[in-house]
Amino acid sequence: MSKDLQNNFSFWCPIEKATEKLVDPTTGEEIMRLGGIASTSDEDSDGEFLDPKGFDIKPLLKSGMVNWHHQAKGQPAAIIGEPSNAEIRKEGLYIETDLYPSSQIAHDVWELAKTLEKDSKSRRLGYSIEGKVLKRKSNNPSDPDYKHIVSAVITGV
Repeated sequence: MSKDLQNNFSFWCPIEKATEKLVDPTTGEEIMRLGGIASTSDEDSDGEFLDPKGFDIKPLLKSGMVNWHHQAKGQPAAIIGEPSNAEIRKEGLYIETDLYPSSQIAHDVWELAKTLEKDSKSRRLGYSIEGKVLKRKSNNPSDPDYKHIVSAVITGV
């Protein structure tokens, strides 16, 4: 695996739609807002541990996108929204995202979130963060501490 690929990551956590109906005062349209914990210090599906206390989330807030299933490189329509809030909490990285009202995929995702909330006791959509590793606990890939990421820049979700 190349060094560049070793320093990219994604991590999944479940999300919820906003508890109250939000309306854009300028358009009168419903704001399709999703939110939840996007990353914790728990082990991810790749066996890595990301420490949210070491996250730089400024790029996420400034220019990050909501990228449906990480498909934006091959399908630009997969960019369906943007973060409206991000903060490091005791539980981990919390993100709120607003889906684009002109995107059909965003509307499909919103409807799916509502369906899962209504019809499933255990299934939810989830966030998967994207970013770049800045620092690992160890630089030696054979050391178990290599899997512990202590600093990262978060660029998308």
